Amino acid sequence: MIRRPPRSTLFPYTTLFRSVETHRNLLGTRLTCRSIDYDAANSCKEFVVERRPFNVFRWLLKCVFLAAFLFTLNLHNLGSSSAQALLLFALVMAVVLRVNLTVQKESLLVVSSVGLQLTTTFVSGRKVRKFIGSQSIEAFVINEGITMHCVLCYLAVILKGDSPEMYIIFPSTWPRLNFLTQVYNCVNALILRK
Repeated sequence: MIRRPPRSTLFPYTTLFRSVETHRNLLGTRLTCRSIDYDAANSCKEFVVERRPFNVFRWLLKCVFLAAFLFTLNLHNLGSSSAQALLLFALVMAVVLRVNLTVQKESLLVVSSVGLQLTTTFVSGRKVRKFIGSQSIEAFVINEGITMHCVLCYLAVILKGDSPEMYIIFPSTWPRLNFLTQVYNCVNALILRK
């Protein structure tokens, strides 16, 4: 795991430049895309894609409306409280799963001649990190995925080996092509020296 430089007010020059842009991805979700330079030599740069904050109140309100709808279907008159308990348990589990599986933020930390660290932060606060060393990277590509309704552009790292693997960067947020191009150019300059 790569440690980030401190962001304290005692060290005002650790974060030299931040650029922020807000847009919607191809799926309609509002995203905030940031690129952060940690030093003047551009040897450490971080790219962060963040969704709007998760609204627990809205999800609870949806559950209440769903329960009211099911109440109007007279499911409460089944004569058994086990059906009501099962319904309440299903609604609570839906909220818990939504909180634990929704991605809030994805970041890519690029450190020259060291590698890449991908961090996925979920709404519940859980973080999943993956480190890819620079010696194991064969190529860094922007690719297109075609669905029935749209074309999705995504970044991918192709790893060296007998059977090359491909690892997708920002797989949950799907930022726009202009931000992906910035990341692509930075990784090619810092890691692959192109």
